[in-house]
Amino acid sequence: MENKVNLTAIERKAFRATFEDGLFDLLIVCFTLQFAMEPYLSEWGLGDFWSSMIFLPVYLIALFGLKKGKKNITVPRIGMANYSPVRKTKIRKLHFYFSVLLLAGIFVGLFAFQIGSADALKWIFPAILSFLMLFTFGVAGFYLDYPRLFFYGILISILVPIAEVLFWNGFVTHHGYPLAFGITSVVILFTGLFHFVKFVRKYPIAEKEAADGNI
Repeated sequence: MENKVNLTAIERKAFRATFEDGLFDLLIVCFTLQFAMEPYLSEWGLGDFWSSMIFLPVYLIALFGLKKGKKNITVPRIGMANYSPVRKTKIRKLHFYFSVLLLAGIFVGLFAFQIGSADALKWIFPAILSFLMLFTFGVAGFYLDYPRLFFYGILISILVPIAEVLFWNGFVTHHGYPLAFGITSVVILFTGLFHFVKFVRKYPIAEKEAADGNI
């Protein structure tokens, strides 16, 4: 029983180590940056639909970069873990999670400004958006053993209503979403870069014969 507990703890530590490189944070930036840029893309004549859909290739490029980064940067430094079936299922569901997150970003982006423009409903959308962001990032952080997601969710849920109030008082435009999600994107970007640099320094490239080994 004790060995099983120890193995579970070791596996969890190895799983959490996959997020140490900060690459996953850089992928999340694509999601938050979509909300920051979408109002301006709509103004430039793309419309709400195309201003959302234009981020599809951005997500595909980011996912490709994440995969290559894991293969060429992360694995040579900490190896590749052989996870249990339960943990492998979580990893597979990670792709499903981001597919849902992408679709949510598109549909929320489509209806954000139409709903937010009605005075009678001006509190509804920011409240729903804050809750969805906090819930989504919180559940993902718990499910993936990825504590930084909790912080990102809390940050967004605080900034969205603040930005909305600033918009009502004429200090910002577009309901303050470029401000709220722009700040969030910068925070996540620098957090990811900080952890990436820290990871590279902490784990120098292993010897060639050990680079393909498992942990």
